[in-house]
Amino acid sequence: MFDNAVKSAKALYNKLDIVGVEKIVFSPYLKIAGTIDLLAKSKKDGSYVIVDHKTNKSIDIEDKWNKFALPPIQHLHDTNFIHYGL
Repeated sequence: MFDNAVKSAKALYNKLDIVGVEKIVFSPYLKIAGTIDLLAKSKKDGSYVIVDHKTNKSIDIEDKWNKFALPPIQHLHDTNFIHYGL
């Protein structure tokens, strides 16, 4: 298993330039913020790639309790799927 992870990392390294790790991002307009685990740039076309590794046991898509986020995104359900998507 570890060998596969190393091969995958080497393949990515050959295709991407690392811009930063643990990059804090925010939008004053939307009043939201978060941290990107790895921000990279494609060597091929210059597009940006966001790598964000999650360690939760599960990603909850359905909102069992009908809870919503706070403004300005109060129309979104309060689930970790939505949190990570933002």
